Amino acid sequence: MSTSGAPNAETLEAEVKRLRELLLQAAKLAELGQHVAGIVHEMNQPLLGMKAFAQMLKKELRGDEAAYRKAAFLEEQAIVLEKLVGRLRKFTRLANEAPGGEVRAEEAFETVRAILAHRIRRLGAQVSFDAAEGAMLPMGAVHAQQVLLNLTANALDAIEGHTDPRVRVRVWEEEGEVRIEVADTGPGIPSEVIDRVLEPFFTTKPEEKGTGLGLAVVNEIVKAYGGRLQIGNGEAACPDAGVAGAVVRISLPHASK
Repeated sequence: MSTSGAPNAETLEAEVKRLRELLLQAAKLAELGQHVAGIVHEMNQPLLGMKAFAQMLKKELRGDEAAYRKAAFLEEQAIVLEKLVGRLRKFTRLANEAPGGEVRAEEAFETVRAILAHRIRRLGAQVSFDAAEGAMLPMGAVHAQQVLLNLTANALDAIEGHTDPRVRVRVWEEEGEVRIEVADTGPGIPSEVIDRVLEPFFTTKPEEKGTGLGLAVVNEIVKAYGGRLQIGNGEAACPDAGVAGAVVRISLPHASK
């Protein structure tokens, strides 16, 4: 009996090791999701109390303009946190949301721009969005926002401290597919790690700035929709300046296919 096509012990051992690592990564992701869901639940009650207390203070301090403004500011900040908790709650449900649906590209991106508005202003960044009027993304709204949020946030991290901080987001149709591209004018991705950036928990950022989950989550969402994700370096964000930053491109089949 011929065994020429059978894997040897070394190959089998390597495959077992790879599968073990994948299982550990999956367990870490599941545990992280549970932790986030727990944090969201614990934050919600004291946050509602803060908001109610601020509203009560506003009523009691109407005769004191300075104190009233402080109470109003407290209420505004509680509302900001309430919205953040709401977004976190949405994202913790992400894994349970079945792929499907579609959303207007501009609508999805404007939600992301609003979430990142403070960071964009702080960096003095130029963030542009280019899509045909009425262009649709063949993804559910939450998934589309999660993809665009992670990619745009990564791009903002990359351009921090650079003299020409730009991020360019494009949506277009090509060869029967919908393409999404996010490019930046940062330093690009080092060639020695570019093959690892989709691995869960792999990151080139400082520990306090990155978990290494953003691109891994994006990749899983894209695959769930039958799409593919490509990462490289190029001049897509700022071709006139010849800056070769990072470029992430997603190709998705139309929702009807």
